[in-house]
Parts: sequence; structure tokens; C-alpha cells
Amino acid sequence: MKNKERKLKAIKLFALIFVSFAAAHAAIEYNEAEAIQIFDRAFPHKLDVTSKDMQNVEIINSLTEEHIHLIFGGSGPESGHSFGVGNATHYTANVLKASMPDLLADMNVAADLEHLPDERFDTIIASNIPIGCFAPGCFINARRLLRTGGVFIVNTLDQNGQDPSAIDACLATFGFRSIRAELDNYRTQLESVGFTEDQFPFGTPETVWPCIYQKI
Repeated sequence: MKNKERKLKAIKLFALIFVSFAAAHAAIEYNEAEAIQIFDRAFPHKLDVTSKDMQNVEIINSLTEEHIHLIFGGSGPESGHSFGVGNATHYTANVLKASMPDLLADMNVAADLEHLPDERFDTIIASNIPIGCFAPGCFINARRLLRTGGVFIVNTLDQNGQDPSAIDACLATFGFRSIRAELDNYRTQLESVGFTEDQFPFGTPETVWPCIYQKI
């Protein structure tokens, strides 16, 4: 009887901890205007999207149930790489039509990606995009399109002497927490779409700062 009581107490304690943890996360309030202001302080640069060659958004390939990963800026054949292009599980959005995207769109513009449903993807990868091409809209889009617990990966946020802790704090305002110490899934996702160590360093937290965030 005592063992049953102990087990029952343990279950109740676990349930209380779980509920408290869930409540703490649910208490996080997302303020888009405030997040944009914090972004502008953390990333003080002029937006450079001179490579944009489209006049209108164009849906080239339809989204399927198998498309559980989204790539912003997946490189195309002209660069010698084809990861993310024509992949059965990875849907690609790019500003360059020559890169053979599934959706010709700007990751920084909410209206460009409104064709994609809310909380649709497990993973979003910003593929080799210069730091000057990021705007708050990218993180707003990533927040909307990722399911809760989904992962946002980008390999350029630490360039130009950016302060990792400042970037972490900035993305927290968009509803993301840094999980760069949890590299197993990060490497698996990148390898699954064809990235190599040279294209997108896997590394360890001690040797490389992989910018990987989880939607909370």
C-alpha cells in the first residue's frame, strides 16, 4: 500500500512540475512591435536584398504533406549545390528564380509567405544568407510557420562580430530559445538535405557557433 501511495505521490509531483513548466512557457507574451525594435538594436544594418529578381510572388511547386522542412535561400545548380531543390521533404523559398525554388518569395515579407499555413514546418533553415539580408519579417515568418517546438537554423547570425548573447536575447523576443548546445538533431537535419561540413559547419559549441533556435 505504501508503495502505491509513493507512486501516486510521484505521479502527482511529476504532473505538477509538468503543468508548472507548461504554464511558464504559456506565460510568454509575444509583442511584435517590441520584437522589431529589439531587432533593430541587435542587428544595426541596412537591408541589402539587391539580388531580388522577381516582380511578384510565384508558387512554382505546391506544398505537400511530406514537406515538413522549409529552406529560405536554398542554393541552386548555378552554385554547384542542389540541396533543398526538388526535395520530397524540404520546401524551398528563394528570391532568385534561377535557384529553382518551390516558392519565389522574400523571407522577410509576411505577405510573400501567406500561402503557407501556420505552424506547418518542423524545421526552417536560412541557408547561407548574408547578415545584411535579414529583417524582422524573417523571424516573424519563422515564428508563424514553425510548429511549437520546431527548430530554426541559420549559419550567419554570428558574423561581423555579433554578440551571441545579444542575438539570443533578441530572438527570445520573437519567441525562440537558443538550443545550440543540442547538436544531434541540428546535424541530422542539415545532412538530410545534403549540407556538408564545408557548406554549413556542424562542429561543436566549442569550435563553432551554430545558430539554432527552438520555437517556444
